[in-house]
Amino acid sequence: MNLKRNWLRRRSEKLLPTLVAGLGSVLFLVYVGERLILYEGQNFHSNGFLADLLIAVTFILPLVAGGYHLARSDLPPSRYPRIVKWVFGGQPSSSSSTAS
Repeated sequence: MNLKRNWLRRRSEKLLPTLVAGLGSVLFLVYVGERLILYEGQNFHSNGFLADLLIAVTFILPLVAGGYHLARSDLPPSRYPRIVKWVFGGQPSSSSSTAS
C-alpha cells in the first residue's frame, strides 16, 4: 500500500509543471473567449485591445514559460509542490490587480 502511495506521489509531482503551464494556457483561452463573447470579435485592432493584450500576456507568459522550464530544470520533483503553491497562492492577487 505504501509503495503504491509513493509511486502516485512521484507521478503527481512530475505532472505539476504541466499544471503550471496549463494554467497559463487556460487563462489565455479565457482571455480570448472573453474578447470574442463580450466584444463579438470587434475592437481587435484598437489601441485598447493591444494594451489589454500586453497586460494579459505579462501575467500569462511567465506561467507557460515557467512550467516549461520547471519540467526541464535540474530541480528535483520533490520541490515542485512548493513552487505550485507559490503559483496558485499568487494567482488570486495577480488576477485582482488586473481586474481593476
